[in-house]
Amino acid sequence: MQARLAGFDVWRQLSKPISVLELEDCVREALGAATATGAAAIALTATAPPRSDLGAAAEAAVMRHFAGDRALFVAYRTSCIAQFEADIRAGDAALAQGDMPTLRRLAHSLKSVLATLGEEGGSEVARQLEDAAGRFAAPDCVPALAEPARSPASQR
Repeated sequence: MQARLAGFDVWRQLSKPISVLELEDCVREALGAATATGAAAIALTATAPPRSDLGAAAEAAVMRHFAGDRALFVAYRTSCIAQFEADIRAGDAALAQGDMPTLRRLAHSLKSVLATLGEEGGSEVARQLEDAAGRFAAPDCVPALAEPARSPASQR
């Protein structure tokens, strides 16, 4: 990726999923107003004790990707859950039509969303589907992709 970006005067590359604070710091840096505030906030929230109502994986995701903002995490997760059924239907349609590029893009998106939610198992399945769709070998992965989106862990 670095080689592809070399000709575009790229000064920084961010890897997904990225926390809200890291993104804010990058924007501040780009605007010339970088501060240590984001890094300090990450350090403070990383030591906060987990709360049990979300579960350990979700609490870790709150700290890692949402700067400890549980309400933001819950709102994001709620919108994602509402989208999952549409994503499953779109994936089924893409598979039925043999549209592997569309299935690959959908799986790529789900991979990041599920990782951001702390659903590492579902994210890994989505990554496998993304890779399989890229090789035009996806049909066996579709039921496995649909399951994490329907699982109780994703719908808490």
